Amino acid sequence: MFTLDFCACNHPTKVKLLEFLQTVGASEIETFSVNMETAKISIVHNPLLLSAEQIVRLLDERTDTEVEIEIDGKDAMRWEFPEVSAEEKMINKESARLKPTVVLSGAFWILSMLSFIGGNW
Repeated sequence: MFTLDFCACNHPTKVKLLEFLQTVGASEIETFSVNMETAKISIVHNPLLLSAEQIVRLLDERTDTEVEIEIDGKDAMRWEFPEVSAEEKMINKESARLKPTVVLSGAFWILSMLSFIGGNW
């Protein structure tokens, strides 16, 4: 979430902000909402492709709108992955075996199909 910091002469319009949104790829920014009453812009973006600092710089360059980062969703991301031990790395190989119940059901099915040949089974 970004806080708008503008004077009356530098008021961003929805047209300017929509033009800005169209210049950025859909994989970088998903949604964009502006609340002029509270002077806040909420942007759902991919922080791996486009950081909040880059958004601030792009908004300043393309729309002449100065904003400050209020909440950066990237701060909550956890990048320390747990260590994997050698025991966890090993993959157990499993073998496929026929169960006796499956073999019996197949044998009975074949026997029941023989009744279509005719005769007294």
